[in-house]
Amino acid sequence: PPCTKKALSAGLKRGSAQPKNACCPGTYGCAGGWAYSGIVVGGKNGFDAIAVYRAEHGVWVAVDRATPCRTHQIPKKIYRGACTTS
Repeated sequence: PPCTKKALSAGLKRGSAQPKNACCPGTYGCAGGWAYSGIVVGGKNGFDAIAVYRAEHGVWVAVDRATPCRTHQIPKKIYRGACTTS
């Protein structure tokens, strides 16, 4: 899938880890079928978080980052942004 804010924003609405009231992908990166983006959860009074995505059938799908980060499935190129920030 394309590595764009638009494609990642659509990915927030797909997958097993859809954050509620999340929007606005900020800083982002993609590598090897994985991606991450900074997001805001909970509207304008919400909090910053990191969303992790896996490429599936040509689109990004939001996934829980715990397992792919813990098992180092996330490529080194984006590991720091995807897995070591909160």
